[in-house]
Amino acid sequence: MRLAKGLKITASLIVGAMCLYWISRGVVQLAAGNANALSVLMPILLAGALTWVGWRRPLLAGILLAMLGVILAMYYLLVFYYLQDALPALILMCAPMAVGGLMFIEAAWLIHKANQP
Repeated sequence: MRLAKGLKITASLIVGAMCLYWISRGVVQLAAGNANALSVLMPILLAGALTWVGWRRPLLAGILLAMLGVILAMYYLLVFYYLQDALPALILMCAPMAVGGLMFIEAAWLIHKANQP
């Protein structure tokens, strides 16, 4: 149970740090007059909400968070013509979501295993 709680804390810190980074960038872009920053803020708010849900339902949140990371990775790979243009978004947005989701899934599995007789 301690390992599961540690995994949930680590997943929350990883996704939370990513959310804070992208929210700060989005606020700066909105202040500069770039309305396209809202398109970045929507997945970030969804990831933050899923991280919050991950404390009560780690399996559901982990699956949805990992899927969100993979779907965003596919989107960025299709939108950008060159890989080096998509790489910062993949590293700074998609990877933390996928890793955090996998950590929540592992925590749910450990909790389930500990509750088995």
